[in-house]
Amino acid sequence: ASNPAKTKGPKLKKAPRPTNAFIIFRRENHGRIFQQNPHLSNNDVSKALGKEWKELPEHKKDIYREKAKNLQLEYQHKYPDYRFTPPAHRQKRAKTPK
Repeated sequence: ASNPAKTKGPKLKKAPRPTNAFIIFRRENHGRIFQQNPHLSNNDVSKALGKEWKELPEHKKDIYREKAKNLQLEYQHKYPDYRFTPPAHRQKRAKTPK
């Protein structure tokens, strides 16, 4: 006999977080950086794009912010009950000296 407490129903998919302005900027510019520097890892490409983002003039950032705002509105229609809940941080155990 199966134990009803252990049976699981279909796992509900958690809605992804909405895309922010930097992620849109990164998505649009990743290929360019990678083409110029094919030896870079994704992590290094992200660092380079982060530096570019910081140096980008506000009026150019506003273009990406507007895109993010439009995506946010679409997102709110698609997932009206979505609320961002960051994962709880686990406390690290203190290491015991040997």
